[in-house]
Amino acid sequence: MTDKNKLTIVFTDSGLGGLSIMADFLYKIEAKNKNISCDEIELIFFNALPENGQGYNRMQNMHDKTMLFNAALEMIHHYYKPDLIAIACNTLSAIFPSTQFSKSHPNTLEIISAGRYLIEQHRKRSPRQPIFILATPTTIASGAYEMKDQHVFQVSGENLASLVEFDHTSPEVKTVTKRIFNAIEKCLNGSPVRDITLFLGCTHYGYIEQTLKEIAGDFDFSINTILNPNIKFTNDLMDYLAPLFKEENKKETKIKLRIESHAFIEPTEIESICQLIKGQSVQITKLLKNYKRLPKLF
Repeated sequence: MTDKNKLTIVFTDSGLGGLSIMADFLYKIEAKNKNISCDEIELIFFNALPENGQGYNRMQNMHDKTMLFNAALEMIHHYYKPDLIAIACNTLSAIFPSTQFSKSHPNTLEIISAGRYLIEQHRKRSPRQPIFILATPTTIASGAYEMKDQHVFQVSGENLASLVEFDHTSPEVKTVTKRIFNAIEKCLNGSPVRDITLFLGCTHYGYIEQTLKEIAGDFDFSINTILNPNIKFTNDLMDYLAPLFKEENKKETKIKLRIESHAFIEPTEIESICQLIKGQSVQITKLLKNYKRLPKLF
């Protein structure tokens, strides 16, 4: 990454969970504003969901998922001409290595590498404490978080990401969360262990940390640690851009934001996510309410 006049970064997700990563990144970039050696940074969030209600986890095979996401990545590359693509989605990150795009575009960072690092570091600190990786069916089936460790378990979040996106306060979110803890109970197979670590293997799950803690209490579990790769991924992005950061003060770098989507986003989804991220970024909340739709581009 060398000095340049304009830097374009595209954040992509199969939904809106990755907006929290973009918001965190925006906060960190703004804190370094006068130490960035380029005149303008454009941050774009592109929702790569093919159509409303038809996400990647509903598709029957990995080949179809791979072909669709590859088409989305090619569109992102040609339409936005980004300097960096940040895959702020575990599901899409699990699909990414299978795409043809991954073989020829090195300026793409995915969140699973950050996630695996967090898990591995935690295993070193607490080698016997069980870790439960909560993830979508696609992420689990890909083996992206397979650890070959008797203390690491994977539990499917079923339709939790979509439910959070539509209404994070809905009874259905709590119902699925209870099923998750029933599955955790079965993984422990009668063990008296109640002190556990949760790993959030979907960017949407960070929005319901409090709900996870509450339901864990109903099952008499104590969540020792919640590992959220969103934060680590943001820091990795900052490290990637480190060559652009200078010690001397200069004029402010102009920061532009865009939120665009291939699929139509339901107003209820927008309202739910806005309620969750308004504490992170008022700018992104306003943009989401006025997002631009780009249909039929891939």
